[in-house]
Amino acid sequence: MMEESNKGKVASAARDLIKIEKKCFYGQEQERDRLRKMRELIDKVTKEMSNDN
Repeated sequence: MMEESNKGKVASAARDLIKIEKKCFYGQEQERDRLRKMRELIDKVTKEMSNDN
């Protein structure tokens, strides 16, 4: 049950990040770097969760 909750949270964070990325497409380099790091972390967590199953 907890894993499903965590998967939902990760999916929600990924969707929110995509919305932010779209709004900040023409943002400053610092913003893009921060968003890239967040995306990499979400991808890493998603991959780890997939490997746990």
